[in-house]
Amino acid sequence: MKKITTFFLFCFFIVFNANAVCRFIDSIGNIKSDNANKTKSATNTFKIFNQIRYNKTPDLSGYGFIPISVPPQLLMIDTVAPYATLFPEVVKYAKANVSADYICLDIEKWSYATSQISATRKKLIAVLDTTRVYNTHSLLGYYNVPNKPAYQWSSIAPAGSSAYTNWQALNDSLSQLYRAVDFIAPSFYAYDNDTASWRLFVQANVSEIKRKLNGITRPVYGFIWPQYHNSTTSFNLQFIDTVRWKFQLETLYRLTDGVIIWTSNKDSAGNTLYFSTSMPWWIATLNFMKQHGLLPDSSPNLIQTPSVQSDISVFPNPASGSFSIKSEFRINYLELINMNGQTVFHREINAREASLFFNSPGLYLAVMNTENGTFTRKFIIQR
Repeated sequence: MKKITTFFLFCFFIVFNANAVCRFIDSIGNIKSDNANKTKSATNTFKIFNQIRYNKTPDLSGYGFIPISVPPQLLMIDTVAPYATLFPEVVKYAKANVSADYICLDIEKWSYATSQISATRKKLIAVLDTTRVYNTHSLLGYYNVPNKPAYQWSSIAPAGSSAYTNWQALNDSLSQLYRAVDFIAPSFYAYDNDTASWRLFVQANVSEIKRKLNGITRPVYGFIWPQYHNSTTSFNLQFIDTVRWKFQLETLYRLTDGVIIWTSNKDSAGNTLYFSTSMPWWIATLNFMKQHGLLPDSSPNLIQTPSVQSDISVFPNPASGSFSIKSEFRINYLELINMNGQTVFHREINAREASLFFNSPGLYLAVMNTENGTFTRKFIIQR
């Protein structure tokens, strides 16, 4: 009887796999908004910008990625110095980037406290004005400004709550900046695997940007990162699995005008990361671009399956409760995700192999986050 049940499950999986996967991806966070049916024109205007900083990252313009300059040296501009003392640094950067079509200024040290907000706003506008003197054709924006310039979950508090209205009040104090920039570049980095809250955060920010623009047209390009942000200990710089990464891309495709893919070049252990066409997130990105007609006809063929996939295994499969995972790379954690998009099993591994137990029957996606990326396997638990 067990063999018959196993055979039936495999047959069921093969016949309905495509629909199941589609339902699974769509169900994560249950994407629904006024823009859920948003379609792009025949000439797709959705943009993907390149700020990928892994070592030996090649020129990606052949794949439709657009260069954008993000000046790291402006990060450390002094917090309280008057603008006259900052002027030479801004001029130096502007002169070094006269050929840039897009510049996203990144100043994260200035205060947004009530007593400092007016001075900060004036300095931010002064930086824009100075940069435009030398970069006459460049389109300018700010990283994570003018919406409140920090990753704040207060923006997903219920509309009308004190946390939400305080957030809106701070954005109101930066009203002049919404019109001063050529594009708006909010940060949509993921800090954990809670896709539902991430989606609400994105929706709240996009809604707030539209409120502040009040009919003025400014494109919105969200910053995303194929690794979890390094400010959290649980997910620190681990690679986002391809299902959640595709979810981010699809969500922003519906709600914004483009994405800026940014990376550092380190993993959670401080090791240097090198760009590879076998990185799962990269392959998922190219597949997303192909699906939406974003890849140029002349782009090189880099849509492939990573060869390292075959070196990662979950066995036995099907399993009756006890099962093992093994990889040639250190496995950070394993998750089992059901066909409703729910994470039903999560274990920290931090080893190349482990024996585990889970006995709830069903069809799952096994997501294994490793030191070389995140990989998936279809996995069955039977009675």
